[in-house]
Amino acid sequence: MRKPRKFLKLPEQTQFFHVTSRIVNGDQVIGCEEKAFFLKVMRKLELFTGIRIITYCLMDNHFHLLMKVPAPIPLRDEEIIKRMEHLYPKAQLDLFKEALKSARKHGKHELTDLMCRKVTLRMFDLSMFMKDLKQRFTQWFNRRHSRRGTLWEERFRSVLLEGSKHVLMTTGAYIDLNPVRAGLCNDPKDYPFSGFGAAMKKQQTALNRLALIPSETELPKSESVSLNSYRNYLYSANPHKAIHGDTPADLRTFDKRKALRELSKSGILDFWQLLRCRVRYFSSGTVLGSRSFVDSFFIDKREYFGPRRSSGARTMKGGDWCGIYSLRNLAMNLYR
Repeated sequence: MRKPRKFLKLPEQTQFFHVTSRIVNGDQVIGCEEKAFFLKVMRKLELFTGIRIITYCLMDNHFHLLMKVPAPIPLRDEEIIKRMEHLYPKAQLDLFKEALKSARKHGKHELTDLMCRKVTLRMFDLSMFMKDLKQRFTQWFNRRHSRRGTLWEERFRSVLLEGSKHVLMTTGAYIDLNPVRAGLCNDPKDYPFSGFGAAMKKQQTALNRLALIPSETELPKSESVSLNSYRNYLYSANPHKAIHGDTPADLRTFDKRKALRELSKSGILDFWQLLRCRVRYFSSGTVLGSRSFVDSFFIDKREYFGPRRSSGARTMKGGDWCGIYSLRNLAMNLYR
């Protein structure tokens, strides 16, 4: 049985997630026009909710998002209205502004609090963001293609991530390598519907989002340093060096069949090979991070686990993950 979504929530903390969702039956129906509309809605929801998409990859039948979900903060009326402008129709927004102004003028504090709370409950919340995103896309898609009914398979999957540079860059690289993994391109910079592809084309929003990955060096934080270090990490065989931007980008030819044969024989792949396989930990590991991060989560959520389990962190199989652990000890079909 799946645990409730609130299982992953840590109150009053900024959190990071890898989120995935797939089209029902795996149908490949998300074309270029659909991807463009998806991105448009995604960016509007970012501005409304305060959630940020660090990187993303939109495929023909599923998507990946690396998300930063900030802790809720109180907002003044002006900020609430400013955020609503990105999402609400003008007529609806004008009615809200007039009603709020009138209630404030007549001292109806309970009413104003209720009005604002109805709006702000949709902010700073991963589940509400995903509900809005998938629902708005489905409504548009169904009208566009004269269809009815469910578009997405079940609810979205989410994995809680430690907010360290290594964990976020590893997960981001896994996401941005999706089109390479699927054989759509040889170089991830050539895929237009990913955060890395957009950043390499100097799209400002994509560059700004990659810069949200925390710096663990003394290098000045700038777009060029952030993008270059991430690019090196994406291509490199040595994450220990690439994380500091010391390794030149090393794009390699990857043979998945050869890699999986090697994995079946030795049980170990190089780091760069691991990221070019489909890895279940990133979709089903529940929590990924350092041993202390995963163990701390386990202690905080102890009531959700059986009495025989004494610790949270589980070693990720297949190779040297450079200090990343999983909450789940996955065993079947780890790599494809």
